[in-house]
Amino acid sequence: MYVFPLLIRKFSSNLFQDSSVMYSASCGSRRVRKVTGNTKSVLVFRPSMEYSTDLKSLRPTKVKMIIERKIDTLETVDKQLDFFMEVKYMTDIVNRIAILYNIAKITEKDEEQKKVLKQEKSNAYTELLDSILEKLYRCLPQNLAILMWSLGINGEKHKKLLQLCEKKILACGMSVFTYENIFQILNGCANLKMTKSPIFPKFEQAILDGDVKICDLENPHLSGILYSFAETSNGSVQLFEAFLEEFLSRDINSMNSQPIAEFVWSFARKEQDADKLFDKVEAEIISQDMTELNKIDFFKILWAFGKAEKGSKKFFRSLDGKLVSQGAGCLRNAELLDIVWTFSTRHFLEGAIFDVVKEELFDRGVQTLHTHELVLILLSFFSAQRYDDKLISEIEGELCVRSVKQIASTHLCQVAWCLARTEKSDSELFDSIEAEVSRRGLSVFSKEEKLLLFQGFVEANKGSKKFYRLLCSSLLANELSDFYERDIQQFAWCLSHVDVETRAIFDTLEKEIFNNEKYKFNEKQLISIKRSFQKVGKGTKELFEFEL
Repeated sequence: MYVFPLLIRKFSSNLFQDSSVMYSASCGSRRVRKVTGNTKSVLVFRPSMEYSTDLKSLRPTKVKMIIERKIDTLETVDKQLDFFMEVKYMTDIVNRIAILYNIAKITEKDEEQKKVLKQEKSNAYTELLDSILEKLYRCLPQNLAILMWSLGINGEKHKKLLQLCEKKILACGMSVFTYENIFQILNGCANLKMTKSPIFPKFEQAILDGDVKICDLENPHLSGILYSFAETSNGSVQLFEAFLEEFLSRDINSMNSQPIAEFVWSFARKEQDADKLFDKVEAEIISQDMTELNKIDFFKILWAFGKAEKGSKKFFRSLDGKLVSQGAGCLRNAELLDIVWTFSTRHFLEGAIFDVVKEELFDRGVQTLHTHELVLILLSFFSAQRYDDKLISEIEGELCVRSVKQIASTHLCQVAWCLARTEKSDSELFDSIEAEVSRRGLSVFSKEEKLLLFQGFVEANKGSKKFYRLLCSSLLANELSDFYERDIQQFAWCLSHVDVETRAIFDTLEKEIFNNEKYKFNEKQLISIKRSFQKVGKGTKELFEFEL
């Protein structure tokens, strides 16, 4: 979720719901971790050996040993699949899952091998999955866990295999699973986005009932299990509190960065208060050298502090100095976004890192950014008031050649307002935004988004009369009863600056002001409202004599 402080001060926080993903705040890969295993072999094989022929002459126990050891020596996806095709008639369910598991370990470490797997999702890989499905009834609980983890890492949504695997896991009692198994199952479900799986409530209940004792979990399993619940929007407040209590009882100094990152990320994602957790992590981060932090973990932590609106000035001053000293050349675009978004969200506007990121963007060229990155970097610099005309112009120019259909509704409204405030009233984006808003229909926009859009177009003196009429009618028909004092003030100001007939709307607005006792205007709001009415020649004597 990306939220901008300048806009927060202006509108309800409900305007800024997860656009997730953003989320994600661009934390890189959210695979929790690889499952460790011994990949060394004590046997050496001739590359040309024909296993399907040679193994037939050996005893079954010898065959089993050779196959198991050979699987662990193969270092690429192709070699694993080729070997499976050679010996498939001599493999059992354990061997087949072992091949899938090794493929998962390979692709988790190597992005190129992950691409190979995507290309290889044809005959051999499909046959491997189908052969596992065929013999799954013989699978032990521990291998079900390994299977679920492997499918999750590979992103494999083989419907029948997943359904049967899930069914068999649910049929098992919790006592048959090790802590590693529990992590593997939940991690696999999270990576496969099985958000509605009954596995999550089953395992949660086992934890809350004490059947799974979280005090016995190792740090990576403790954080990894919670992370899986958070990533899928599962887990009750009670569950998170239990994990938090256990985490806070442990020595954070003895942990590496991964459990720490996963814990703060999980609580930020859950939007559950955990002040002690963030205070403890803040103190630890300040005391550490940045080089001691894994980069992926660092950006999880950074995003979490922004999302949860945590972190002192001292904390961000420390981060600013460390980030500036390291430079931005080795950072991905998504990580540059995370930095400026978090610093602007937490109001640390004096950070030197803004200038470092800006220069890096100029060096790379804004055309290298994805559309959502362009939008969010624009809004972050604007919100922090750390932009210059060159940055705004380059991003605005690049957005003009992109399709606004890719921009989320909330961000369309924010961009219009941002362009108006940065004196880009001549931007072609206004026409594109108007057309896109009309195409989507105003019903998909919230009250805050409509008002923000209205103000942006009015300040820029853009927009057709038809567009203004649509905005006015939509706000009056659907939103007026939900107005707050600032909404009345803003709506009246906008109405007083548009070249459409608004006198009847002002009459309705005045009735709303006097017929509803919920409004408690401050002096500044009253002055602004009276000026707006006066500008269009509307308003009764009662309105202009109205005092606090």
